[in-house]
Amino acid sequence: MAQTVGRESMGEEQGPAEERTALRDALLRYLDLAGQPLASTRELRLHIWLQRRHLLLLLLPWYPVRVAWWFFLSGQRRAIVASEDHVIDLYRQASGVDRQAAWDEVWRLTGQLAPLVDRPDFVGLEPTAEPPGANPAELEAAADALLAYSLAGRRSDDELLGVVLAVWTEHWDSMADTHERLIQQGITGRRAQDRAIAAEVQAWRERYRLTWRRWFDQQAEQGSPTSPGQ
Repeated sequence: MAQTVGRESMGEEQGPAEERTALRDALLRYLDLAGQPLASTRELRLHIWLQRRHLLLLLLPWYPVRVAWWFFLSGQRRAIVASEDHVIDLYRQASGVDRQAAWDEVWRLTGQLAPLVDRPDFVGLEPTAEPPGANPAELEAAADALLAYSLAGRRSDDELLGVVLAVWTEHWDSMADTHERLIQQGITGRRAQDRAIAAEVQAWRERYRLTWRRWFDQQAEQGSPTSPGQ
């Protein structure tokens, strides 16, 4: 695995390999921070307890206070914003695009990587029996491949990576007309639609992870360092 190169300022002299490593590490740092739960375990337990008893209205006075605290006072939010700004700056330097285009690509990259990360199960929710996510070395390899693809103008000779990205695009495009599609299938009512959407997302996550697993296995066969100890 390439040595991680820290970067405190954008003016430091670095070669292309070091710049790409710094960008990858910043992207994964942002992915980790942005994926942390915004509510504490106690808050989640209270929410679920009230939801099961149809008493969520009791939380209405609390929600604005909680959101305002997170938005204006939370160190977690400040860390996420600083991390996002850092990875956007690094992407702009690597690609030469403007800030909005860099933000769009960073958002896309984190969205493509997030389903590979195993998060702690939410309190009160049934654990899912989905394929395991990526280990740290595999996540780095996936980030490297996606960054190379993005910085090359979304072009790649890697056929299996193309299959992975096609699975992602198919799901993303299908979510745009989910409501209308469910109505056409005769699925009406908020709860029924929520269950249908959750089932679709879960099925897609399994397919997406399995497709990445094929890619990881291919990299291992080719001798790429995508598993611990290699």
